[in-house]
Amino acid sequence: MVFRSKILPLLVVLIVVILIGTSVAPFQFTVAEEEDEESEVWPMFRANLENTGRNEDAESEPSDNISWTYDTQGWIDSSPIVGSDGTIYIANREGELYALSEDGEKRWSYNTTSDIFSTPAISPEGYIYLGTREGEFYSFYDNGTKRWMVNETFEGEILTSPTVRDDGTILVASNPGGDPGDVEGSNTMYSFYPNGTIQWGYTPEYNGEELVGELHSTPAVCEEGNIYFGFNFAPAPGVGNVGQLLSLDQDGNKRWNYTIGGYESPDFGASIRSSPAIGENGDIYFGAYNNVLYALDEEGDRQWRFSTEGNIFSSPAVGEDGTIYVGSEDNNLYAINPYGTERWSFDTGFLFDLDRGEYEEFLEEGNVSSELVEAFEDKGHELNIDANLTKEEENIWRVEGEDYEIKIGEERLDIYGVGDEIHSSPAIGPEGNIYFGSADEEAYGEAYSLYQNGTERWSFEMDVGILASPTIDDNGMIYIASYDENLYAVGGEPEDETDEEIEVPWGLVVILGIIGMIFILMLILMKRDIQPVESKSDDSL
Repeated sequence: MVFRSKILPLLVVLIVVILIGTSVAPFQFTVAEEEDEESEVWPMFRANLENTGRNEDAESEPSDNISWTYDTQGWIDSSPIVGSDGTIYIANREGELYALSEDGEKRWSYNTTSDIFSTPAISPEGYIYLGTREGEFYSFYDNGTKRWMVNETFEGEILTSPTVRDDGTILVASNPGGDPGDVEGSNTMYSFYPNGTIQWGYTPEYNGEELVGELHSTPAVCEEGNIYFGFNFAPAPGVGNVGQLLSLDQDGNKRWNYTIGGYESPDFGASIRSSPAIGENGDIYFGAYNNVLYALDEEGDRQWRFSTEGNIFSSPAVGEDGTIYVGSEDNNLYAINPYGTERWSFDTGFLFDLDRGEYEEFLEEGNVSSELVEAFEDKGHELNIDANLTKEEENIWRVEGEDYEIKIGEERLDIYGVGDEIHSSPAIGPEGNIYFGSADEEAYGEAYSLYQNGTERWSFEMDVGILASPTIDDNGMIYIASYDENLYAVGGEPEDETDEEIEVPWGLVVILGIIGMIFILMLILMKRDIQPVESKSDDSL
């Protein structure tokens, strides 16, 4: 009876706990990093007002995994942008603006019926701005509904991308089109209020007269509000371009200009199609069609010039440490120190390297050796045994008819093929890795990722060239558009490597713990109450 009186209450408690436990939802425990506060991600061409092309807030560097593609059904010159909610916006030459979800599904689209070459921009309020080659300047709500459209202001096409300033005003330029010296119209940098009315306009002048030329350069804006952009014009019909880097104050008044070219200048014929970038030190960096990257200070004085071997259409990016990255039509991406010296260069024609000590002895005028043929095959490249080697310079050999070049380094032989020109503007990830695209003369292209030291991290080929610039979102995904009409989302990891939300049934764990404790208590009571009964001896009888 004692056993029952002690055990029965415990059994009742046990049954009640089980019944309660089956009706309580388990607690959830998330094994994942906390999300950062909402940010604007990449709201305009080159990511920010300074045009640095950098996203320091991404949670990781993009991998080479192609997560998805979206067919826009038109050639793409425009670069993608990313809103604070993760929506990706991209436009094409068919005049279509798309809004895509993070997993590549179309949210909405709007057809402007005019070619689009420029990149859209999005304001903190979620308003999207976009210009077309017909001189139409649009604003949309984030659901795709048109807010307004302005076209009577522009006498030509819009090739520059809109820049949304901190006060909500939008910078965008008019370009008359055609060749400089042979067109009429207006080259004007405008500032618009968010409601579509003009705040001010500035038209470049030369010798007191308004100029007609080319305005392709998207403006950069410094912390003080000063504006910088490039402009090209021809001083006389049939004469090569003269380029100017212009600076305006925040109200559209001219501060200064830096002129490249002129009849007596060694830089004569240099146009500026590159968009400037502003470094942490306040210097302005831009490239020109005379193969040179320039650095000017805030007052327009030249700090240095860096020469490449090809025109610079690519807009420079600026790393957190001040390194400037820019592509050239000489097939190289250059990393340049803030004081103007080369840090390294990456040739898109680079194929592989060989040990100099092992293979240099086979570099002789005449037919290539079987050892070199075998070495090329081991690296996945064909080399005709009948091809001839010729020595071009002291440390450069060329394989005639095969488009191979062998450069002798200190310890390695670097093998190059036909490289791709770089028009795409580089982007920089959170750890300083660099991303860009290329295009060769036959319109084939390749997407690249490089480490900070200039070595290749990954690359993949495309059947057509890449002229657009890549964009990096906060999730570590890179978006890059190609002339195959597709937008590529590159990054992410295999499913078994991603952070997952794991549901831990803590309620059930607690209940099982209570049951276990009750069970142990029952065993203790049973052991205490059920004792063996001592038998009486015969002596007691």
